[in-house]
Amino acid sequence: LFKKFNDEVTARTCYDEVFMSGVLDLLRPIPMKGEIFIVIEGAVPGIYEKRVKLLHVGLAWHGGKVVSILGTRADADSYFQGQDSIGETKVLP
Repeated sequence: LFKKFNDEVTARTCYDEVFMSGVLDLLRPIPMKGEIFIVIEGAVPGIYEKRVKLLHVGLAWHGGKVVSILGTRADADSYFQGQDSIGETKVLP
């Protein structure tokens, strides 16, 4: 993932932010079939089925609030829409 950054300082800063937000803990286990990540607070709140896309698009390589589920896209859509309808989703700079 270092190749996605211009320098080591930026890479370390982003890593620290992802670590401190707890997102890194969600990514530690071996990927499982059916895992879906839901960005509640991040650069682009939504549903992500690929870990790199979660980090690159959903969080823009920063921290945020993410939940993971094992289930279907419909399950994830339902959860995300529920969070969005009560104002829990948030775009972070």
